[in-house]
Amino acid sequence: MKLSIRLKRGDDESRLLTLCNQDGSPFDLSDLERADLHAVAKSKEIVLSLSTTDKSIEILEQGQMLLTIHHSLTENQQWKIADYDLQLKFTDGRIKTIIEGQITLVHDVTKLER
Repeated sequence: MKLSIRLKRGDDESRLLTLCNQDGSPFDLSDLERADLHAVAKSKEIVLSLSTTDKSIEILEQGQMLLTIHHSLTENQQWKIADYDLQLKFTDGRIKTIIEGQITLVHDVTKLER
């Protein structure tokens, strides 16, 4: 599945994903070992990384996942477009890329002191 994501640089953001099978039923995440999202900009370096291991990806119920992007992950970043994918690793060793697309990072104008 392709999905475009738009983020505002330096903002705290979250995205709720509902994963479904082709028949519309919820995607089974019960035997999920981990989920990882990596975004790569033109430089080919990873500019954004989310994972269930650091709880920036939370597995909810009925095929739902919550992505949480803390402002520290994007503040002061200069990239504007990055390709990403979300890979799932299951306890039996299977790996599935479930979502891919582009992240657009909209640069902020106001800079708050942190």
